[in-house]
Amino acid sequence: MVRETVLIDNCAWDILESRGVDLVDERGEDLQFTVSDLGLIEIPADSHPSEDAQRVGKYARAQLAALEAEPAVWFQLKDIDDPTPSGGGFGELQPDGSVKGGGFLTSIEGQTYADANKHRIGGIRGAKRMGSGLLKHQTDIDYGEWSAGLLIITANPKDFKVGAKAVDIRTWESGSFGDFVRQALAER
Repeated sequence: MVRETVLIDNCAWDILESRGVDLVDERGEDLQFTVSDLGLIEIPADSHPSEDAQRVGKYARAQLAALEAEPAVWFQLKDIDDPTPSGGGFGELQPDGSVKGGGFLTSIEGQTYADANKHRIGGIRGAKRMGSGLLKHQTDIDYGEWSAGLLIITANPKDFKVGAKAVDIRTWESGSFGDFVRQALAER
């Protein structure tokens, strides 16, 4: 069975950690939780000055490792001589019919969102960097593009345009996290 990919925005990890969510248990047979390649960079490092951020970062990395989750990347053909290739190619077909690895194709809506908002990346001067080393709003715009096709679990729904496949984790009041996500997918 092919699992539905669900991306977790960095701001949602705090809530998942505080509620002790085990994403391996919550995914069932139908969900695959992961982050984008930029979202992976945003997970707080063990060297973060805040002990709370360190704890959440350890939790997030442990969850992703237990899920054996590869970050979601955009499709692009790679230059094998490039020392820092990014994105993913076609992936590998598995015996069960699923594809391991590979990149996602964006949609017209996603690309339109990214193009309309690229001026926000890096702030007013286009060079402001965050503690992760990424440019300001870089991951926000990236997740905005992802939200045209994949469900994003976030605590900052204002970062997403109307019609985006994004759900505010703060609206999860009862039941399992997996069921909360399944309900959000059914409503989209």
